[in-house]
Amino acid sequence: MHFSSFATKFLESVTTGTPKANERLGLDIAKIVGRNLGIHGIMEFERDGKFILGGGNFGVAGVSAEDENKVVKLTTDPEEVMAASVLVGKRLIHVVEFFSAAYISDIRATNVWTGLRQRIGISVMERLDEVGVGTAKHGLLDEIVERVKREFKVTPEQVMRMSSAMARERLAEASLELASRLQATGDNDLAELAEGVDELYAHGVYAVDFHPGNVGWSNRDGVYKVFDLGLSSAPKGFKPKVLKNPREGCVVTLMSEEDCWPMHTISTPEHSVPVIY
Repeated sequence: MHFSSFATKFLESVTTGTPKANERLGLDIAKIVGRNLGIHGIMEFERDGKFILGGGNFGVAGVSAEDENKVVKLTTDPEEVMAASVLVGKRLIHVVEFFSAAYISDIRATNVWTGLRQRIGISVMERLDEVGVGTAKHGLLDEIVERVKREFKVTPEQVMRMSSAMARERLAEASLELASRLQATGDNDLAELAEGVDELYAHGVYAVDFHPGNVGWSNRDGVYKVFDLGLSSAPKGFKPKVLKNPREGCVVTLMSEEDCWPMHTISTPEHSVPVIY
């Protein structure tokens, strides 16, 4: 699956606009993503029908064909981009590893759910081997998460109407309570997720939306981890990097502030992608 197809899926799922505008935006995103992700060896997505791992109201995630251990996510949630940026380069035990996160140039899109025109962000993270925490525990985990969100008034609809300061205060309280209730179950697997929530809290990221679809198992580390940072709050004043629209012959990477890097283009039958040496 070429980047333009992935971008189109993203636009169809979470944005509004005329088909012609969406088509143009999809091509712009594909071009920028193609240039900037060469450093990760991500040139296209899997073709077996499973290239889209999942999606929601704000974003869509896909897995790389070249590196099946990495997931690429496009999102219109600015808080998620900021939270992921805070965690780049940090190896936490019960939180997925984030390799990079940034806003994509000046491209914006109107989210179909909120109606807000937001910047589009991208993050590259570790791919977990299994989503969920064991079928028998899905109901309990979902119940705990949803109850905390209701009691602390941090459902997506409620957070959207709050000031950033109020949302951060509420999410901080809710995340501490979520970790406490998960630990109180006495279940070892849910306790691992609680530790993930606490690890995020220790880094100033307050998040609570860890229902069964947003957690999973890592064969590499032999633990459960949380991975979706939607409905979160990142430290105040933190500014993610912005990927500039690179000039021809240049690559702007997620790992550097430089505008231009030496590159070599690897060609495939469908497209060409710049790769950094």
